[in-house]
Parts: sequence; C-alpha cells; structure tokens
Amino acid sequence: MNGLIASYRAAFAGLPRAAWILAVVAFVNRAGTMVVGFLTLWLTKERGFDDATAGVLLSVYGAGAFVGTWLGGYLTDRIGALPVQTASFASVGVGFLVMGNLHGELVLTITCFVVAVLGESFRPANATLIAQTCDAETRTKAYALHRLAINLGMAISPVVGGQLAKRSYDFLFLVDGGTCLAAALLFWLAFRHFAGARVSKPADDEDPGAARGPWSDRRFLVCLIASSGLAMVFFQMFATLPLFLNVEWGLDEGMIGLVFAVNPVLIVLFEMVLVERLRGRHPLRIVAAGAAFVAIGFGMFSWGHGFWWGVVAIIVFTIGEMLDAPFFSGYIANRANDRNRGRYMAAFGLSHSVGFMLGPAIGTAVYATFNATVLWTGCLVIGLLSAGLFWLVSLRA
Repeated sequence: MNGLIASYRAAFAGLPRAAWILAVVAFVNRAGTMVVGFLTLWLTKERGFDDATAGVLLSVYGAGAFVGTWLGGYLTDRIGALPVQTASFASVGVGFLVMGNLHGELVLTITCFVVAVLGESFRPANATLIAQTCDAETRTKAYALHRLAINLGMAISPVVGGQLAKRSYDFLFLVDGGTCLAAALLFWLAFRHFAGARVSKPADDEDPGAARGPWSDRRFLVCLIASSGLAMVFFQMFATLPLFLNVEWGLDEGMIGLVFAVNPVLIVLFEMVLVERLRGRHPLRIVAAGAAFVAIGFGMFSWGHGFWWGVVAIIVFTIGEMLDAPFFSGYIANRANDRNRGRYMAAFGLSHSVGFMLGPAIGTAVYATFNATVLWTGCLVIGLLSAGLFWLVSLRA
C-alpha cells in the first residue's frame, strides 16, 4: 500500500502552479462537454437526418476543427496563447446555446463549421502554454495531468449527458454552452494579471527537427500521417460507435453513456502513474504500442456482442490511448523549440482535424453501405498501419 501511495505521489510531483490551473479549467469545460458525443443521435432522432447525412455534418464539424486549429496556431503566434483561449471558450459557449435551437440541414451545416472553428482554435494555444510553463522533463507529465482533468470531466459528461438526452436534448446544449462560458471566466480570472505579458519560456534541448519547422521535418511529417490515420479510427467513438451500440446492440443513451464513461475513468485512475513508470523510455515506441492497442480495441467490436463486451473493448482501446496521447504530445513539445512550438502543436492538431473531418464521413458511409464487421475490421487495419509508421520512425530516431 505504501508503494502504491508513493507511486501516485511521484506521479503528481514537480508540476508548476500554472499546469494545475490549466487542468482545473479543462475539467470545468470537459465536465459539460456533451453535444459532440451525442451529436449523431441528436441529428438523426431530433432533426430527422439519415445516418449518412449525420456523418457528413460531423465531418463538416471536423473541417471546421481543421480551420480552427490552423487559425488558433496563427493567432497564438501573433497575439499570445492567453487571449486566444479565453475568446475560444466564450465564443463556442454562445455557439452551442444558439445551435440547440436551429433546424434545417444548411443552417446546421454552417453552424457546425463555425462552432468547430471557434472551439478548436484554443487547442494549439493551450498546448503551447502548457509547454511554456514546464521544462522538458515535466512536459509529458503536464500533458498527462491535462488529459486527466479532461477525462475526469468526460467521466461525468457522458453519464449525465445520456440521462439528460433521455429527457430532452435541449439540456445538452444548455449545459455544454454554460460550462464553456464558465471555463472562459475561470481562465480569465486565473490569468488576467498575465494579460499582455509574455509567458517565460524554458530552455529546450536542441533538436535538428526544431530548427527546420514542422513542414520540413520529414520524421515529424510521417508521424502526422500516422496520427491522422489513428485519429480517423479514434473519432468513430463519436460517429459510428454510438449508432452501432444503439442499433446493433440495442443499448439506449444511458447505457451508451456508461460504456463511454469507462474510458475517462481509467485515464483518471491510471494514466499519470503509467506516464511516471514509463519515463525515460523511447516515446515513439510507446506511441506505436498505444496505436496497436487502439486498433485492437476497435476491432473487438466485430468479435463479440453486448454491454460487457463493449466495456472490455473500451478498456483495450483506453490502454492504447494512455500510451499514445501524452507521450506523443511530449515528444512534439520537446522536438520543437520556443520559436516554432506553436506551429508544431498546430500541425499536430491539424492531423487530428483531418481524422475528424474524414473519419465520421467514411465510417458512417462504410457502415451504411456494407456492415459493422467491415467498419471495425477497417479500423483495426488502419490502426495497425499507423502503429507501424510510428515504430519505423522510432527506429530512425
């Protein structure tokens, strides 16, 4: 027992105050993140769209995320990370409050795009600020703490969101918009004294890729290809997986929320300790192993049936996510330098946006045209190919 307590104490030690503040803000925001997880069900059940159209609208959201990530990186370099994040939280909160009252394919398509641009613009600024407030040795741990806060919030949001959706989907938009506005207020209160000031930047280890920038860094570009492929698989969780669990397995919104909640609960309990235990290992090899677990987890949905099988599949997928996400973020932050870290983080965010833009549309089309077995087998293959690319880059590092 003492050893276990010591492991958790070591996992959380050494982080600066700013990293904890950013984690608290992230928790408040993510505890109310409910719309995206149930967006396909809202579009099909409440707005009357078919599965393919709902997938296209979710891909439009992904396209907006792509633009928002680029815009956020550009603005971060021009005006700083703090105002970008505050404006993003506030504007997307208003956007969700408006979106819940809209009808019609055209207006919802436009709104999905705009809300995504506003909401995703904070990501490169947020990732840059985390790197700026930590040294190279603690960045991976800081990203893990941030993910812990996000997933602690996400452990709450799908369960509460599922219950709210059973009563009225309107509550999802009210809660999501409200918590975004609350996060904006908390962020402004915590960092208002830093407005207009330049956050101090720690010295980085020199890296050849950092001097060239992300778009001339060949190894990094291969990693982005792998990251995009893995993101296409990951975002099935918000597109085809809710439909599959509802239509094929007969789970209602409440049960789907419980299945999804397994993911953030495991991350909250174990990711920080896992990161601490694996400290010093080659990050890309850990990322490759994580991608393989993600691939297998999604492939498992074609190998079994029922609530508990879904829980096991989510556990396998979550192990992969805990290996992949914090170590890849730390790898990118340390590969970059103070002059181009925002661009590196934006490029990383763009790879996720590509996955969000393509994954839902392709996934729902495959599901509608063929069947679930073809979909989940395709996820398995793409995920394993991504794992292979990460591994090949690690061998040349």
